[in-house]
Amino acid sequence: MRLFPTGPARLSVLAILVALSNPLAAQPLECSSGRENLLDVSYGGRIAAASSYHWAASIDNNSGMGDHGLQLKPGNRDTVIYTFRDSKWASFDCLVVNLPPTQGSSVPAIELAVAQEDSRGPYRLIGLFPPRPENLHGENLVLRFPAITGRFLRMRIAGVSAETPLLLGEIRLFGNIILESSPPPLPVRMHYDSNLIGRDNGGSIAKAIGDGWGGVIDGREAFAGPFPLSAKPQAVFALAGGKRRVTGVSVYIPQASRHNLREFEVLAGNDGPEGEFRSLGTFEVQNLRYFHDPMQYFALKPTLASHIWILPVSSHGEDLVYIREIRIHGE
Repeated sequence: MRLFPTGPARLSVLAILVALSNPLAAQPLECSSGRENLLDVSYGGRIAAASSYHWAASIDNNSGMGDHGLQLKPGNRDTVIYTFRDSKWASFDCLVVNLPPTQGSSVPAIELAVAQEDSRGPYRLIGLFPPRPENLHGENLVLRFPAITGRFLRMRIAGVSAETPLLLGEIRLFGNIILESSPPPLPVRMHYDSNLIGRDNGGSIAKAIGDGWGGVIDGREAFAGPFPLSAKPQAVFALAGGKRRVTGVSVYIPQASRHNLREFEVLAGNDGPEGEFRSLGTFEVQNLRYFHDPMQYFALKPTLASHIWILPVSSHGEDLVYIREIRIHGE
């Protein structure tokens, strides 16, 4: 008498045993049939930007996060932007989020949006998926939507509270690469040697309200400040070499924080720190780290100036704002 079957019956029993030992295998996903996981790092998926480097654990099992998954906290680590192989166009219609057993029955609300050409946007909303138990299949949260094409997928997690931080496991997006598409041009990347206010390049502070502005131009990428917004911190910088042609400004954001600079105004002048200045624009900094280059660059209308006035307007939630580094670019 055989206690363990042979032949096809034996294969069926083995499949059941494997499924029982692997929750993901125990729940086959219809949306994965015949399609690729576009976020799989071995297939070319990667993170273009995120509120924290911890998001690497969502697509890379070798990221060092172990089996505990990614822990999200309120006001931080709640946004990620994925892109696909060589940043090509892809068509997709199903996102699967694994929730580790330690997460319990809590289901997050998720906002999905797609961008066509640039990781910085503009983004078009795919949908806001509220926490519905019917979307939960075992340990997998399965979100289906009409097929859409794009190069970048932005995911935001809503409803994370201080009392119940959210744990996420692997995240998968099913679809197909559009092979004939070409990758977009790389974002503008400006190096320190083009920084007209860098101390090592000859730039200096001509006038400032608030202590610590020297740390903004020392090239060390360390915290400068804190600057209380209620005290209206601001600084006027003398450009290296006198009057120069200014073409851009960039701000260093290593990861998300409520203390990060959000809005700031750039003004240009030619009559010294006490002279007349004209505004070159107000700019909004994303509370994300862009992995290609954590310096967020903003183009300015080319302007001749000897001094640049930086005026912080707001942070991402706190009165105290920390500024790591600001660069003024030009010729």
